[in-house]
Amino acid sequence: MAEYNEAIENNQNEEHLSAETNTSEEGITYEDIISHSTGLDEFDNPKAAFAIEMGEYNIETNKITIKNNLTYFNPSIDIIRTGLGVMIDFKYKSKTDTELRTFWALLKKYGKDTNQALNNGEKIIPLLRVEIVPSYYGGRFAILGTQPIYWGLQSGTPTTEMDTIRMGFDLDSVAFIQGEGYDTNTLIAELEREDMQREFIEQAMERQKEEREEYQKERNELYEQMRRNGSLN
Repeated sequence: MAEYNEAIENNQNEEHLSAETNTSEEGITYEDIISHSTGLDEFDNPKAAFAIEMGEYNIETNKITIKNNLTYFNPSIDIIRTGLGVMIDFKYKSKTDTELRTFWALLKKYGKDTNQALNNGEKIIPLLRVEIVPSYYGGRFAILGTQPIYWGLQSGTPTTEMDTIRMGFDLDSVAFIQGEGYDTNTLIAELEREDMQREFIEQAMERQKEEREEYQKERNELYEQMRRNGSLN
């Protein structure tokens, strides 16, 4: 992340907020940004909108191509730091919400395409970014997550239907962005800097590989136990 921090510091209009800096020049902490991004406002509307960007990353050239960019407004958002990771919940009011179904379809496609690319050792791999923008600050701050390490569809509470998408990110793959006159195109240009983008993606690829290997190990152990118990012929 050192290269990314340097890139942001060299830009007079943007600042990277982290646990080390803790505050922006305006005295706003990253806890403030999270607070104004999560839950509902006094009018029962989500406090933040978010965008999903899907594209491709070329390992050899460090080039990124964005193919899909969609903005969502319906779910309430919850952001929780857990150890070395960040968990983000997108909770909809109904499992039949069109946004929910579209969002989930994009994640399923991303997972399928990523597994195929990694298993085949391809040089071009899928890229996914989630950008959360709280309304409170008029778009001057955003939370950005790159290359999730897991995601799932679940119930928001034990008694509700499957109305929530949960995504997990490595802590180093989540950035807090401040911009004077915040502009998405400017942010994207910064995020495509070679060193930062390579670090995000390589970390995510390694975690995905480790999780697949752990899953396969547990599955093999289960099959072996079933064989010894006579459950398998």
